[in-house]
Amino acid sequence: MVIAIDDAEDVDVVSLLMDPAPPEGFHVVNVETVPGLNEMEIVRNLQMFTQMWRAKIPVGQQASNLSEHFHRLLQAVYFKLRRMVPCALCDLQFSVELPEPDEMQLSVLG
Repeated sequence: MVIAIDDAEDVDVVSLLMDPAPPEGFHVVNVETVPGLNEMEIVRNLQMFTQMWRAKIPVGQQASNLSEHFHRLLQAVYFKLRRMVPCALCDLQFSVELPEPDEMQLSVLG
């Protein structure tokens, strides 16, 4: 993929839009099946998972860099499923909740 940036200020914005690649052996998509993945490549051991992360937000500070928090959330999923490689994580559903005025909760379901 090639992205042309003509303004130096846009570099930060584009970097927020780029997702880090998953570890080798993981196929990660938001749809029910991985497009183009040969049916014989993966074992159909269907399981559902949920990973949650909850933290206090310091008073007067905004919830900064949500993409970094979601990346850490996915890293925890990759770590827990590392023995199931090759692994397809499909139909991912992310949510952000604010259960208390000073707390944030992120979750991923797949």
